Amino acid sequence: MDSQQVAFFIDRYSCMSDEELSYLMVTRGEGLSAEARHALQKVLRSRDPELLHREIAATAADISAQVAYAQQEAERHARQRRRTRTALRIACVALIGIGLLTSVASSQETGLTMTAGGVAMFLYFEARHVLRRFIAALFRMG
Repeated sequence: MDSQQVAFFIDRYSCMSDEELSYLMVTRGEGLSAEARHALQKVLRSRDPELLHREIAATAADISAQVAYAQQEAERHARQRRRTRTALRIACVALIGIGLLTSVASSQETGLTMTAGGVAMFLYFEARHVLRRFIAALFRMG
């Protein structure tokens, strides 16, 4: 163990508040080097254990609340994206239907143009969705 690094970390951690130390322990405690962990333990021994324990519990609760909020936001965004895709699908199907009805009822050229536009929009949105999912899957694999 490098004593210079331990001394550096002791100096650094000694200047930190209990809140900062608890945040360090909760978020990065497992990823600290051996020297940093040793220095942190030394500094923590000089602090009020009850106060530090409460601070760690509060920090862990705060981080858990932030994670829960982020998950709720991600779910909300996913629901919104699904609703938007459903609305776009309905609009495309409606355009196709109106185009077919127009083609049969009156102007075949206008109806076919509307139908082709609805099919093109539908294919565009579906292809874009599939491509995004494919790219996301590629990045998840790596």
